Amino acid sequence: ALLTLSASATDKNIHAFMLATTTPFSCASCKQTQPGTEGDALTKYGSLSPLTPTPLPRVRWRGASRTVSKRVQASYFLVPLAKRCGTPQEKDGRWRTALMALPRLAIRHSYFFEAMPSRIFITGATGFVGGHFAEACASRGLSVSTIARSGSDTSLLDRLGVVINRGDLTDSALVRRAVADADVVVHCAAKVGDWGPVDDYRKVNVEALRDLLEACATKPLRRFVHLSSLGVYPARHHYGTDETEPLPLHHMDGYTQTKVEAEQVALEFHRDRGVPVVVLRPGFIYGPRDRTVLPRLIESLRTHELPYLGGGKRALNTIFVGNLVDAIFLAIERPGAVGQVYNLTDGEFVSKRMFIDAIADGMGLDRPKRSVPLWVARLAARLMERRARRRGDTQAPRLTQARVKFLGLNLDFSIEKAKKELGYVPRVPFATAMQQTMAWYREKA
Repeated sequence: ALLTLSASATDKNIHAFMLATTTPFSCASCKQTQPGTEGDALTKYGSLSPLTPTPLPRVRWRGASRTVSKRVQASYFLVPLAKRCGTPQEKDGRWRTALMALPRLAIRHSYFFEAMPSRIFITGATGFVGGHFAEACASRGLSVSTIARSGSDTSLLDRLGVVINRGDLTDSALVRRAVADADVVVHCAAKVGDWGPVDDYRKVNVEALRDLLEACATKPLRRFVHLSSLGVYPARHHYGTDETEPLPLHHMDGYTQTKVEAEQVALEFHRDRGVPVVVLRPGFIYGPRDRTVLPRLIESLRTHELPYLGGGKRALNTIFVGNLVDAIFLAIERPGAVGQVYNLTDGEFVSKRMFIDAIADGMGLDRPKRSVPLWVARLAARLMERRARRRGDTQAPRLTQARVKFLGLNLDFSIEKAKKELGYVPRVPFATAMQQTMAWYREKA
């Protein structure tokens, strides 16, 4: 008989358990039939990185009509139990009993998994974060679908084999059709910026989200991951702020105001309609293919218009897009994440000066030579915003309160909850992430 792992399971605990059943099995990750001994498992998989995001494999008995697909607590402590339960060649059914009993075992230090779904619907897949997540899903062999406007660049998604529904997220009928077959929805789409009428942001960030949640409320769904932002917190200095911090009712700009409202809508659908929502609050997201913030910073450095604010010594809440993608998978896989909110950063101190200097050095540009006191920058931002509003400008002034917050305030947030409950450990350190990021921009410059 043959045990088949139909997902790419790279976690050594999972492999150790499967190998310890004393039967041959075929593994989708190595395409080989392996001998069934615990020693072979430890030898072959003992050096694998524990940071690899790992879905629970489906365990299928070839020739049988039943697929075992329950949550498993995988631990080396289970090996003796699996061996004592007998082998599939023993026709008394003990092997089946053992497998079905595993989800109910409570073993200390065990690791919880949930089977990765096969159909994922991503909003904003033509954008920065959504595109990276779609790429990661495709590499795992998952079926991905999205909605994209008719004029959007979908070349990456076409190469990945993503199913594209042409239209707009504000079309509720299209949204219902697009999510009809999805197991998981990952909501990355948003209107970003720090200027413009609040209602323009609300139409995309709140009302479109409401329509999406309404479409999901009437169907079985494994997970709805809503990407929010650390920008929902008050515009002040933060030193280790965690998820218990109350959110303000009113914010400085349309983006942060509507991100707070969007969170409230998402969690309301979880409480009242049972939608399995998880809210992720990433910090400033950077990485290859960012088309908004990093290009503007590079251009400001090239024209020598970017000073440090307050000396650039305060913390920036960075998160590499690859680390965020890992966190999204964890939010999907961890059953206890439903109904929770998680802060996400790179988990290390990165000052504004460190970040700006890394961009300048990576692009071969001069570092800023000027530093503006923070109080001066705040006053200048208020005056510039007031004048721009009086003139009815559609473009943001050179300095806004949101930019002062980004470049001047101390933005240090705790990610201990994500570490403890999701098992989130930032995989790519800041220095390595910036090297990868700037290499991409040098190539595309």
